[in-house]
Amino acid sequence: MKHCALLKGRIVWLLSFMLLGASICSPVFAQSSAPASLRLDKNHLMSIRMGLEDDLNALLAWARDELRRTDPQKEPDAWIRLKYAEAAVLLSKENLADPVAFVQEPMQLALQRGLKEEHLLLMEISKGVSWDAGDEDQKYAELATAARHHNLQHLEARYLALQGYVLMSKGDYDKGLQPMMTSMNIMQKAEGIDELDRMSIRSALAQAFASGSDLARAMDMDRDIVAYARRKNLRGMLATSLHNIAGYYEEQGAEQLKEAQTYYTEALKIGRSLGGHYTVGPSLIGLSAIARRQNKFQEAIQYAREAVQTFKDPVSYWKAEAWLMAAGAQIASKKYEDSLQSLDAAERSAPPELARLFVKIHQQRAEAYEKSNRPVQALAALKAYVAATKDIKQNEAQASYSKGLAELGIEQEQEKNELLLKENELQSQKLKSAERIQNLTLSVLTLALGALVLLMIVVMKAREVRRRKFKMQRILDNIDEGILTINAQLQIEGEYSQHLLQFLGIDAIPKGADAMDTILQHARIEGEQRGMIKEILRNTLGESALAWELNEANLPKELLFEGEQVRTAALHWVPIFDHHGILKRVLLSLRDQTERVKLQAEIQRHMLLLDRKELEVTELFNKDPAQCHAVLDSSSKWIQNRIWQQDSDQKKQALRQLHTLKGNARASGLWQLSHAIHRLEDELQNASTDVAILPGETHLNDLIAEYRHLLNDILHLAPEPHSQLRSLLDAVRPLLPDLNQRLEQGGFKLESINVHDAIIHWDPALFQSATDMIMHALNNSIDHGFLRSHRHSQPTRDVQLIIKAYQTDGSLCLEILDNGAGLDLQKISRRAQQLNLTPPKDDPYQVLFEDGFSTANDVSESSGRGVGLSALAALSRQWNGSVRISPGAGGRGTLVQIHIPLPRAA
Repeated sequence: MKHCALLKGRIVWLLSFMLLGASICSPVFAQSSAPASLRLDKNHLMSIRMGLEDDLNALLAWARDELRRTDPQKEPDAWIRLKYAEAAVLLSKENLADPVAFVQEPMQLALQRGLKEEHLLLMEISKGVSWDAGDEDQKYAELATAARHHNLQHLEARYLALQGYVLMSKGDYDKGLQPMMTSMNIMQKAEGIDELDRMSIRSALAQAFASGSDLARAMDMDRDIVAYARRKNLRGMLATSLHNIAGYYEEQGAEQLKEAQTYYTEALKIGRSLGGHYTVGPSLIGLSAIARRQNKFQEAIQYAREAVQTFKDPVSYWKAEAWLMAAGAQIASKKYEDSLQSLDAAERSAPPELARLFVKIHQQRAEAYEKSNRPVQALAALKAYVAATKDIKQNEAQASYSKGLAELGIEQEQEKNELLLKENELQSQKLKSAERIQNLTLSVLTLALGALVLLMIVVMKAREVRRRKFKMQRILDNIDEGILTINAQLQIEGEYSQHLLQFLGIDAIPKGADAMDTILQHARIEGEQRGMIKEILRNTLGESALAWELNEANLPKELLFEGEQVRTAALHWVPIFDHHGILKRVLLSLRDQTERVKLQAEIQRHMLLLDRKELEVTELFNKDPAQCHAVLDSSSKWIQNRIWQQDSDQKKQALRQLHTLKGNARASGLWQLSHAIHRLEDELQNASTDVAILPGETHLNDLIAEYRHLLNDILHLAPEPHSQLRSLLDAVRPLLPDLNQRLEQGGFKLESINVHDAIIHWDPALFQSATDMIMHALNNSIDHGFLRSHRHSQPTRDVQLIIKAYQTDGSLCLEILDNGAGLDLQKISRRAQQLNLTPPKDDPYQVLFEDGFSTANDVSESSGRGVGLSALAALSRQWNGSVRISPGAGGRGTLVQIHIPLPRAA
């Protein structure tokens, strides 16, 4: 059952993979005739490829509509691409009876017009590769050769990955590994490959790794494809990858069935939204198999019967498989008559050449008859099962025997040919022996004269070699690089530069010494990497150029050498081949790059400093100088007070103050300052009170000084007295840019923010505290009510915020209300239990104001540490006030209420 589940995922993947085409790096434009859900352009192949990964029915309708309006004489290139789109969709739907005839004309026209990619993609369709073909690895090899000939690296890598997958699926793991490695090497080196092509190559590699039982790597690759498909809204690709991941989970056993069911369900939902995507039927079959394993037999039958209806072809593997799933569930639920009817339907639907399907049908039929107390029919079905099984075994044995006979016949024929050749050679030698004897005397004289001439030439050549060798050594002694050659025994061969000895700090290189031990004796390199370098050289020397190309990238290009000072050396490996293309030796050049590396590091440091200065100037431009100075003064005062070193309570207070400073810096547009405070929060949270100074404090001090220098000395924006703030609208307005940006990044829209301020005269200090409390409350609403909640449920896209200030019952009341996800009491209770906190029975939401309490799973720059609401509560306590958080009216949204006594609020 596990093998069957993974096979189904691979079949669906192969059906979808035939839709992937070449990449053209050009923009995608919308056409008026294209469906609203697609962005198609008949003049750009990439737009058609993106369409193939979405709604195939809509794409087919668009292509045929455009074909009716496109004249192949006037617009031949566009007509070729439209025919490709039509053929790709029809092939995926198994509605292309004769692929060769269908694409013959556009293939010839593409070749004439030099459209290499379109020609190769149409050639792929003409080959009609499918999951059960016996020679698809050879077809993919031919396609890869054609892609290499046309210098289409992305297609070459894709076809090689497919060839490796097919070979591994047949059990030939070692043979399939070579094209896989070549494909990965091409993808790593070629920078111009489009992201969609990279995803298609990774998809093929994922299937190859799955065939080699490396499911973890395969699942990681498919997860990357799912993330890409979600980002690009490619629903077809997304459904296929989700189905593949479901197959991986189903194969891992009963403990992963729930995960498999989740992915099958999502793939089914997307497939249905596309109007019958080819993942609908297989996903229903997968859900049926899971339901059956969970003993939910009626549900399994419903899934299987629904799957039957999705396959229109009366004879197909999938329709037969769906009937078999239904029959299995019916047998398990003791509906034997229904199961026999399903098995009859499966037999009618099964393609005659798929003998293994008939074996499964006979097996289930025998089981149904036996359990329904019909031994005669059960025995007949069992005999049919045994006979079908024997036929398969005999066919496999006969095929193996025929292959052996063919190979034996070829060997015998070769032996006969070799004997005939030898006889011909003997006759020829006898005929020539007489002539040789006659010419022997003349030959001896000629040889003697030739030997004399040869001796003279050898002497002259030896002198020339000595002269060249002397010149080469003189060059090597004066060149400012360490140069040597390494032979097949990994020894330093022949001459080497004098600078090599100086660089290594040795007087001479012993004869026969190991080259890598000599070169790397003072290098900073792990023993494992040292052994890998030796292994690469040992396995490539004496081999063809391909071995070098596959392994050369793993040789180090730069190393550190220890001595009086640490030096950096650049290593350049140059292969030296003989005339047969065999690697005989490797030339290694070591160039001292120490000063260059230091200079680059210094330049990089200055560039980073300039970038930071540029960011700071950009942040301060068109900002309120008074507000910026206020944030800088508050931050500087926090560092000077250092209250966090007194005790744990003061440390919590310092954290709350720091969180408030970060929110004010972000609201003022001082992002560098906000990031620095965020990092300082991390340090402070984990620091002990006896630490003298935190690194983040020093960095924050430097930033404050830089901002002040820019404000005062460069931009001449001196601090101005704060104007009298009259309304909470003045406090909320600076917060809006940051809130709106975060909401838009999360996919939300700020529909409205209503501020109702009924306070006529504000105390300046109270107004500042109210501003900070509102900032914390709004951050909590945005992060927990919207941005974090949408990961697990459908988010509310239109955000509405209401802020009120009024007097009631002798106190000032602040209210902040949102229409977000609201408060999850169960989640809050579970988190409180984890932190050993007991929420008050009369108001369990009050636990949210505890220090360090947060329901977030991760930390962001605005929330996640459990400080924001704690800081809000601390600010209210400074004014002898109180704060309460509760669900909004009707249980929707969240309401924060702050009460401050009027004597302090007046």
